Amino acid sequence: MRKNRLVYLLFIALVPAPAATALPATVIRSSHSGAITAIESTVDELLFTAGSDGKVKVWALDDGRLVQDIQADRLPVRAISLYPDDRRVAVLSGSRRSNRISVWDWREGELLFVRSISTEVIHFGVSPDGSYIHYTTPTLESVHLLDGRTGRELPFLRRPTGIVNWAMVGSSEERIVSYVPATGTVSYYDIVSGRTVAEFSGPSGLTIHSILDQRRYAVALDREGLLIILDLLTGDAVAQLPVGSVRALRVEPSTGDIVVLADDFSGRPTFRRYGFDGRDIRQKYEIRRTIPETTSAFALAAREILGADFSGRIHRWPAFENEPVEMARSTIVPIRDAVLSGNRLHLLTAEGIVSVTSDFLDHRETPALTSYARERRIPDPMGPESRFITRDPLNLYVWTPENGEAPLRRFRFYGVTLPLDFSLPVVPRFVSARDDQLLVISAAGEVNLLDESGTELFRYRGIGLQAAISTPFGIFAGKTVETAFDSSLVRISPLTGETVPLSNDADLIFSFAFDERRGRLFSLGVAEDERAGLATVLQVHEGSSTDRSRTVLSIPGEHLDSHVLVDETTGNTFTTLDDRGGILRWDGRRVSELARNTARVPLRLRLSDGLLVATNTDGTLSTYEASSGEHRFDLAFVELGNGRIEWIVVINDGRFYTPSDTAAEAAYVSSREELRRRIPTLSTR
Repeated sequence: MRKNRLVYLLFIALVPAPAATALPATVIRSSHSGAITAIESTVDELLFTAGSDGKVKVWALDDGRLVQDIQADRLPVRAISLYPDDRRVAVLSGSRRSNRISVWDWREGELLFVRSISTEVIHFGVSPDGSYIHYTTPTLESVHLLDGRTGRELPFLRRPTGIVNWAMVGSSEERIVSYVPATGTVSYYDIVSGRTVAEFSGPSGLTIHSILDQRRYAVALDREGLLIILDLLTGDAVAQLPVGSVRALRVEPSTGDIVVLADDFSGRPTFRRYGFDGRDIRQKYEIRRTIPETTSAFALAAREILGADFSGRIHRWPAFENEPVEMARSTIVPIRDAVLSGNRLHLLTAEGIVSVTSDFLDHRETPALTSYARERRIPDPMGPESRFITRDPLNLYVWTPENGEAPLRRFRFYGVTLPLDFSLPVVPRFVSARDDQLLVISAAGEVNLLDESGTELFRYRGIGLQAAISTPFGIFAGKTVETAFDSSLVRISPLTGETVPLSNDADLIFSFAFDERRGRLFSLGVAEDERAGLATVLQVHEGSSTDRSRTVLSIPGEHLDSHVLVDETTGNTFTTLDDRGGILRWDGRRVSELARNTARVPLRLRLSDGLLVATNTDGTLSTYEASSGEHRFDLAFVELGNGRIEWIVVINDGRFYTPSDTAAEAAYVSSREELRRRIPTLSTR
């Protein structure tokens, strides 16, 4: 049934976006939505933070403004490394199985290049002049080098080195030093020739954290809680001191002091300062600070300490101050799903549904000329997996998988939820709707097709079913293939029960869209190729029996959260299957890219009257012109404290609108280049 190889996208080079969209002049001031995984300060009073939410944020330390907000990846950011030019930042993101190194011009919010790595990355960094990016992997040929300008893999050091957990390029950019923890070996290599210049034996099992200002000595920790100074020219541990359980460690550039965030004997976090005089290491003093228990990382900036924690909070301790001041926290309340009907936008959040009616939702109007905005709120606790199931623009369902008793409710366009008039025959793990029909799949693989009164029209039991869609040509179901002779796509006739397997490239299909006007089925699935490994593919299935299929887009890796939809008017197909984090459009001949907003990675798409609405991975919402691809505005809910939540609309030219004066304060909206032009206050309720 399946083809033995993938048919890759013919148009490899994407057509560029109609207009490259930098970030708007005004951004919503919110910290990371999860743990902060990296924090770095610079001499020009900037603070870089990165987190498990895939974001990199840049803050101005003089007034706490959010200077830049970049969604670097869907996956967590593990580490960042700054270039010496004060414009570029290298970002390591991913997980143990798959990683990516991307480089950004953070001032413009522009992605310069990205490199996928199909294995674990242990350590990475940028060379002193920015010529190289080095990273290490758990293989015998452990050290790898990328061109720092282009990301091209360089043919250097392709030799056994042992598994390296730390490496550093020398100031001449000609040599690289590495450390192998299994043997304690410190090695110097000539970068271009790969020749071993020098090699020393030292203590094994160390984790190297930083280099002292002399660059001869490295600061390391061993498994027993010893702080060790390692001489990189001899491999000797020249000094050591017990410091206990260390959370984070920094070297202060101005003094060369080693500052450690460690737990004391009671488990309470403390800051301690140590000095090394070339022979001995000693504790100078314990820095008297009240430290939140969740603090996991910190940075040093002049006389200040800046701390970050698992919840996304950033604290700062001004000089000689004991109590921390909260610099930033996560204020965005995630939008789970959104549906646009005319000039009415229904927003689904964990707290309930908010329906906003305004002329800024009309794509024929300019958002800056907004004259009114009204809202209706339906307080109703929703689970994190809740979303809308669309029947037509005026009638929808709200599906809450976490609600075992009543997982599905009706939602009317005027803003009210109603229970179903019937009980579902199964607890659904997948739901879709079309006109007056409802299709549900149970965890056991049973497909039930119901009319709007709950009458069962058809029942089918399969194995491994993931998704299904009801069309005039029958029900199409996607599943996981069990054997080499199986197919992941089947067409089922609700009239006869006949099941026809259809040829396609995927081993698993997890999402569908159907173009009724042209009789084309689109599917998203995961395929495996001998050369490329796992890839997520967008396929189109055509023909009188929908038996002809071709792959129009293939992206390396598993992107099971990607989405696809079809504009029935134009036939254009939109998808979030883009490893650069944007929205792609296929017009039947070529793939083009919509204008990119690098602060947001779209997750789920909706389309209404020419306006494309995307809910993003960071819980915000973005809108685009479907025809031109132009980015119009972003919308986010922010928490103002005391349980109060309001929304903010940010337009590309720097203006913003919110019905709340409190939400418009600088604590929630941050200006780039000091531009804050607010749309006049309107009547909202």
